[in-house]
Amino acid sequence: MRVLLASDRSESSDAAAEYLHQLQFSEPIELNVLSSVPVTASVGFSGLPAVVQSVMQEEEVALRKHLDAVCSRFENRTASTVSNLVVGPPGYEIRSEADKWNADLIVMGAVGKSMMERVVLGSVSDFVATHTASSVLVVRPPKPEAAEQPPRRIMVALDGSKDDTQLIDLLRAIQWPADAELHLVHVIEDLTLYRQDLIEHMDQHWQQERDTSQQHADEILKLAEGTIDNIQTAILVDGHTGEALVKYADRHQCDLIIAGDHHRNILNRILLGSVSRYVLRYAHCSVAIARRKEADEAAATT
Repeated sequence: MRVLLASDRSESSDAAAEYLHQLQFSEPIELNVLSSVPVTASVGFSGLPAVVQSVMQEEEVALRKHLDAVCSRFENRTASTVSNLVVGPPGYEIRSEADKWNADLIVMGAVGKSMMERVVLGSVSDFVATHTASSVLVVRPPKPEAAEQPPRRIMVALDGSKDDTQLIDLLRAIQWPADAELHLVHVIEDLTLYRQDLIEHMDQHWQQERDTSQQHADEILKLAEGTIDNIQTAILVDGHTGEALVKYADRHQCDLIIAGDHHRNILNRILLGSVSRYVLRYAHCSVAIARRKEADEAAATT
């Protein structure tokens, strides 16, 4: 597996590096550590190009030292480790490097840092998660008592489609702790949003949907067997799928949510939104958005 780690000297990116370091992959990964020096307008530096150049050079020196330090942490933990320092907007550069390097997974912090300002989720992290064909792991720092430990409570958000199998593919790429627990969760739309007369006619259909959802969850459970011993399934009924998933993760103190992104093209993701993007923005734990790159690439051509 090829893993691209975006790192910018912020506390959040350090937490992402530590999170990645704690994950035990089934096979040694190829690691690419990327830092970006943003291009900043001279107006931000009193209008003096010389000052801009000096600040960027200082930032470049600091980032190179940072890259060396991050790479040294993964010594003897990877099949190979490389680092790259580029100049440009972080989101675009992360996506570009992921595409060129054919990354399977991008790991980044939920909150980043540029030379002059902090970048919150909804900009860099949201841009990368929306525009890349790779799977993306956005790390939120764990609670102090869980620091320097791998995630132990993992929730997989099922949507009931055949694409749910790709969530298990990502799950299988990692060796989880013996005491880990896995929650397979599917949300059915709450029928109380409709008129009572429609509910009465749809009651049988709703029960069939619930049965179908449970059957699907059981099938995914079989695929997940061997990854984690303690596996639970949950079928929820709620008017807002994303909110229900976030609340479930909070109740069960999940460390990681794995969700899919099955929209057919970039335009749909931006205009329609998705459950995965809601979870990414509002979950209090780390979130992985799993994709099969070949599926995204094929969809982009249609």
